Amino acid sequence: MPPPPIPENHKDQDHMQLLSIFHYVMAGFALLMIAGLFLHCQPFFMVTESGAMNLGQVKGPNGEIRTMQSAVNHQQVMETVTSILMVVYWVLGVLSFLACIGNFLSARWLTRRKNRFFSLLVAGFNCLNIPLGTALGVFTIIVLQRPAIARSYRSAERSAPQILPA
Repeated sequence: MPPPPIPENHKDQDHMQLLSIFHYVMAGFALLMIAGLFLHCQPFFMVTESGAMNLGQVKGPNGEIRTMQSAVNHQQVMETVTSILMVVYWVLGVLSFLACIGNFLSARWLTRRKNRFFSLLVAGFNCLNIPLGTALGVFTIIVLQRPAIARSYRSAERSAPQILPA
């Protein structure tokens, strides 16, 4: 004889708990991304700024160092590439930081049944993070669209203490 089915409310609570845990995990992955960006960019910028890329410098017959014209062009290209990569690193770092904060807040608010719309926004943003973020984002959207979950958010908002301005 099969076990009796779990009541829908219990399933919803389990799914919300899982969503909260997975949003914390995604926040941790975003922190790892920031650390990875830092570890990746440090050696690159140290090499380019230390002058280790001085290709095209040759010693003349009297021992003086001559710079060939192609080396000057190479230096200009390296400065341009370094500037572009600096912007890319900053953009990725800011997006990872926002993903970390957003997932952390969403995880906290999922357990408290607060800010449903914010969690939906974070879920949409997570869908851009293929493949794990997509799975989490779609699962979050599906669960938060359930009528029972929407009712639990409304009841939690009504029961929350109201702070009136002085």
